Amino acid sequence: MIFEWVTLTEQKRVILGERRRLKVIPSLGHFVKGYLLLVPKAHFCAIADTPPEFIQELEEVKGILTRQLGQLYGSYMFFEHGARSPDSGGCGISHAHLHALPLNVKDVLTKLKSQFPYLPVDSLRLLNRATAGASYLYCEDSSSGGWSFFPKFLPSQYMRRVSAESAGIAQ
Repeated sequence: MIFEWVTLTEQKRVILGERRRLKVIPSLGHFVKGYLLLVPKAHFCAIADTPPEFIQELEEVKGILTRQLGQLYGSYMFFEHGARSPDSGGCGISHAHLHALPLNVKDVLTKLKSQFPYLPVDSLRLLNRATAGASYLYCEDSSSGGWSFFPKFLPSQYMRRVSAESAGIAQ
């Protein structure tokens, strides 16, 4: 079995799945069913700072989630605010975590591209090189490539608001 699904409680958090280097947990305050977080077990500030072995495992888990949960919820959007400095804004969590959200990313990408400078990123393996040590916002559709955006400052819960708006949910 590539991915062993488990249900455990760790400090009142449910772990939906676990691999050697990462855990899959439900997002707190989710606004759609199937909203998950992929979290490294070791501490890193951003996914771009993780070693190649972690990225490989993360890509495998993303593929599994896309295939298995995509049947229930449709296409998935993955995103991360890679906050590498305290003045870059975001949610205030200084531990890398990739959001997995069942949502068509088209409207979200259109909004992000109109607001921030960006670069296409073909793979999370290239994220470190694309961001060059800067804070970033990464966004990817489960059926196409990813993009790295470079906001100077990202307001708290920015991606939550943009994603909810795209889903037609008032926040």
